Formats: sequence, C-alpha cells, structure tokens
Amino acid sequence: MLSQYMYTVKDLCRIANVSRKTLFYYDRIGLLCPEERIGKQKSRRYGEADLKRLYQIRFYQRAGLTLSEIRTVLDHPDEDHTDLFLLVSRRLQKKMNDIAEMLERAQKLKEETGNDPFEMPVLRDDAGSR
Repeated sequence: MLSQYMYTVKDLCRIANVSRKTLFYYDRIGLLCPEERIGKQKSRRYGEADLKRLYQIRFYQRAGLTLSEIRTVLDHPDEDHTDLFLLVSRRLQKKMNDIAEMLERAQKLKEETGNDPFEMPVLRDDAGSR
C-alpha cells in the first residue's frame, strides 16, 4: 500500500540527516527499501513507514547495534530481544572500559612528558619491561 506522501532520496536525506550513500547502502542490503521506484531511472520514493524505519535504524545504531542486529529487531518486532540487548550492553561496557584505559594512559603520558609534546617517554608495557 502506497503512502499518501512520498519522499525523494533528497527529502529523506535532509529530514533524517543521512547521506545518499547511506540510503543506497541500506537499500542494497535490504535494510531500508524504497516503497516504490518510478520512471525510467527507477527513482526511489519512500513513504512514512520508510521514514519511521530509518529513524529506528539510526536510533539502534546510536545504541550500539550492528546493522545485522538492527535487521533482526526490526524484522521481528514481536520477538523477545532481551538477550541481544544484553549482548549490546556488555559490548558498550567493554568500549567504555577501553576508553577509560586509554584516557588513563594519555594522562600518564602527559605527566611523563611534562606537557612537552617533543619529549618522548620510554614506553613500557604493563609488566614494566622494555
């Protein structure tokens, strides 16, 4: 069933703040296919449901889901995705821990160089060997 209002690629890119390349990629992998294609060039036209799905895709991306995981959630909305969300939560927690460790190393580097960007400290691994 066609929507009342149809969006062009340009419209959808502007509204959802995504690139043409992103939309075309989502179409190629079957994550977000246009509601219709018109004319000889098969110009893509998107409906309201497509816009909503695009917002959902972007939301789940910001939450840390992969495109494959997003497809699972969106294509099976009535299923329980608790395990998937727990997995994503653990993945994000690991990223946070990794970032905290990098910040700690950067702070140590700053202290060892005395804020002199040309002073290179002797780098040691966690065991203290050279």
